Amino acid sequence: MSSARAAALDSSAVASSELDESAQLLALRSEAHDEDNHEATTALFGNVSWRLILAAAVTSLGPTHFGASLAYSSPAERSLRCDAPDAQAEMCKLNGAQFAVFASINSLGCAVGTVLAAPLSSKLGRAAALRVASISGVLGWATLAMASHVWSLYAARFFLGMFTGVVAAVSPAYLVEIAPLRIRGFIGASCQIGITVGILLFYILGMRKFNLSWRALARCGLALDLVFLVLSPLFMPESPSWLAKVKRDHTAAAESLRRLGRERESICSSMGDDNEDNDRCDDHAEPACTNPLALLRPPLLYPLRIAAAFALFQQLSGINAVVSFTDRIFVNAGVKNADQGVVLVGVLQVLATIAACFSIEKFGRRALLTTMPMMQAIASILLAVAFYLPSAHTLAVLACCLYIIAFNCGVGPLPWLLNAELFPEYARAMSGSFMSLIGWLCSYTVIASFEALTSRIGTSGTFVAYGAVCACASLFAFIFLPETRGRSSAEILDLLTVTNS
Repeated sequence: MSSARAAALDSSAVASSELDESAQLLALRSEAHDEDNHEATTALFGNVSWRLILAAAVTSLGPTHFGASLAYSSPAERSLRCDAPDAQAEMCKLNGAQFAVFASINSLGCAVGTVLAAPLSSKLGRAAALRVASISGVLGWATLAMASHVWSLYAARFFLGMFTGVVAAVSPAYLVEIAPLRIRGFIGASCQIGITVGILLFYILGMRKFNLSWRALARCGLALDLVFLVLSPLFMPESPSWLAKVKRDHTAAAESLRRLGRERESICSSMGDDNEDNDRCDDHAEPACTNPLALLRPPLLYPLRIAAAFALFQQLSGINAVVSFTDRIFVNAGVKNADQGVVLVGVLQVLATIAACFSIEKFGRRALLTTMPMMQAIASILLAVAFYLPSAHTLAVLACCLYIIAFNCGVGPLPWLLNAELFPEYARAMSGSFMSLIGWLCSYTVIASFEALTSRIGTSGTFVAYGAVCACASLFAFIFLPETRGRSSAEILDLLTVTNS
């Protein structure tokens, strides 16, 4: 018995020892995993200068104008449109058909702005182009605040659209060019944060309890653009990549890096070039692309197909119709407190975009553009069901929130980032203008046709159509989109060239 007990004790001790060793091994693995996560986080955000963050924040004021001008028509409709349910008779100027033109003509101005963006940013530089274009934004808001005739209202929205068009084409390229490679996705996606902040700001200002007229809202927009016009020369140095590769001024490029807090980096390494010799990093630089037809020839044709497709998907998903008519969508769905629903949508847009900034580097571009549009398609179908069924108020709010979250984690920020990543620096301005032109023409079509579609096939049918577009976007990303995370534009272009050969 004693020998058996001793054997049992020995086996128990051995088992206990093995368990202790396993526990220690698991603990060591856990510590190693924690260290890896800490190192990854440090590698992503360590040594990032506050001057770079400040430059990105000021740059994002341009996209904030973008969001504000887009969302303006939603709260302004009540005081500007004479046949609105709670119209203010002494302020109204437009009937239903005129308001549809007013809401959509902003997109035509955007299309013109995108055409101007390429020559402006190629000749003047990225930051200078944004500053010059902001004058159009100031003029637009000022004209809108003082407008007394239908045509002056149209002209004001057109001027606002011109600034938005330049912002949409140039801001993503500028942000990508000032950012280190390891946080390029995060900084590049901050453009979308600015857009969503602008939308949320005007959703809040447009709440019924504040009772702001369309003129007062225009004055708020004017103040926003004036802030950008004042701060941008102080905190937005010119793109070091543009200075080195287009202007061939290495002294100015080095000074730009210093102002961004990246003075320890060489000019070549700041552009993702392996060549450390500052005097030779632009030996093979191409002159800036000024002919749009050059985009239709290899090797630029390959990234153009992808960029153009996602520009179409981004707008044909119906997002600008949802943003421009959010208040009306909730009222028509029978939501009792439409203001709260509208502001909730705006808050979710901001939070989802911030989450996307982190997710872009963690999960990659391809994964998000495959999954998020499919979620957006599901949300569109749920919205269609909510409009079809009576008293489905909660479903309408939840579906709209899911739609907004999916958009701002997928086809909202990523097409702009992809354009800046897929194309080499010499073609980036032209490709950004081309992609934005396609997108804004589609945006005009979506906003201008929203009322006609809802009257012919119903609101439910309209959102089913939007859902079909989102499903196509998901399928396209799965089949054709390569992962661009952590790759330079030259590597991506080589990959696309080999794939299409």
